[in-house]
Amino acid sequence: MHGVLSTFHLVYYTELAARRLIEPFLEDGEEAAGSEICLNHLAPTQVGDSVSVTARLKAVEGKKIICEISASNSSEAILSGTQTQVLIERGRLDGG
Repeated sequence: MHGVLSTFHLVYYTELAARRLIEPFLEDGEEAAGSEICLNHLAPTQVGDSVSVTARLKAVEGKKIICEISASNSSEAILSGTQTQVLIERGRLDGG
């Protein structure tokens, strides 16, 4: 398709950033899974340009962890939004 970073790949990177943010705080037997993402892809980024994705804790609502997400390339903001994860029992995702 185009020679720019796709929204699809930005979703992947935002999920990864949010996961890395909460991982150190997961307790024994606890896991989290993405349940909602709301992103605004603000500007294109040429393939090969550097991109920085940041996740910040916005709120914890029961078992939901909501992160604010932002991303920028070497010259401008390219994304803003939120990503939500839900706490679940470890093993629930792999059938264990």
